[in-house]
Amino acid sequence: MNGWRTYLEETLGVKTVVRPWAEPAEPSSFAHLFVFPENEDLPPGQVEMVLKILAAVGLDPSVVGLIFTSQADIPKWSEDLRSAKTLVVFSPELGNFVATNDPQLSPFVLPSLDEMTKDPQAKKRAWGLLKSAFPTRPN
Repeated sequence: MNGWRTYLEETLGVKTVVRPWAEPAEPSSFAHLFVFPENEDLPPGQVEMVLKILAAVGLDPSVVGLIFTSQADIPKWSEDLRSAKTLVVFSPELGNFVATNDPQLSPFVLPSLDEMTKDPQAKKRAWGLLKSAFPTRPN
């Protein structure tokens, strides 16, 4: 098991992680989806950033699915992506691909977590987009 996943499950009790090799038990069971590039293995600091984002916008981790995928695998997730109330993509390249290839989707495209960690302006832009995505505190 990856270090970040162990951290999520054992330390924080978060079990709503969807990986490309495992289909979700119920495809439309997540009200909100956070999509990350497939190769992004989140170190504990970035896991904490995701959890802080969830807390800041008022989301319970149990209603958020995390998908790690490549552009090539986006079609496999189309039903899940379309059924999500809110779709947040943590990669400009992946987000633009999603928006371009499926006109039914309007993802909120944020900088990568790595970029937000290194660049305060990227984090500020992301916060502005998150406030647009979650204007009220949903759950």
